[in-house]
Amino acid sequence: PDEPEEAMVGTTSAALMVFSLLGSSASKELLPQSSESGPEASTVKSTTVNDTSLDGADDHSADYSALYERYFTLAMPKNRAENRYVIRKARAAGHLIHNSKGYFTDLKYFDNQNDGSRAFIQHGYRLTHMTEAFHLNKPENRYYNNPNMKRKIILGFEYIIDKAPSNRDWNWWGRQIGAPKSLWEAFLLASTFLERDLLLRGLRRYWIETKVWDSNNRSGKMAGSNLANRGFLTLVQTYLEG
Repeated sequence: PDEPEEAMVGTTSAALMVFSLLGSSASKELLPQSSESGPEASTVKSTTVNDTSLDGADDHSADYSALYERYFTLAMPKNRAENRYVIRKARAAGHLIHNSKGYFTDLKYFDNQNDGSRAFIQHGYRLTHMTEAFHLNKPENRYYNNPNMKRKIILGFEYIIDKAPSNRDWNWWGRQIGAPKSLWEAFLLASTFLERDLLLRGLRRYWIETKVWDSNNRSGKMAGSNLANRGFLTLVQTYLEG
């Protein structure tokens, strides 16, 4: 496989970790309280930590700052072995991404009906490695705050959000869980420098329009580990929307 299992964060365990980190008050503030609290009701109001504009942050800036740090810790590598892995994968991704158009030259984005959303998922994990390396403050990491890496990350987001073809994967899992699961860390880490409108368009395309969270669905698609994945991804969406 392109990604070893240890590199793919288990979203079920990650969800439990975030719930424990949130605390009751923060989680209550972040969860939607009514049907009117969706993205259509959002307006950009202020700027919080790391120049990330968040709706409603003027009322809860301390909560959002603390929550960002907790998500940041969850998204970043935890030890030297993971640091080396991220740097190596970021180097490879940086070589493969098109220098002006933002797609990865070895991925087949258009013929995607029967490939299990591979191009979208791999694009997501590669952006994740690149954004992790960009934030990884270690002496051996030349990609930390590297302007060329940042430029390539932004190109990668612009492609996958605005230019990539529709994901026509016949399997709902790739569209509703696999792709956003591969992207959440990249979205979170890049929220410190991505244009707000681009970030919101990405959430709309890969979270909202694909119905990561669908309260009207009573099937197994919204149960068990599928529900854990969707719940965690929706927490991330809610944070990024503010």
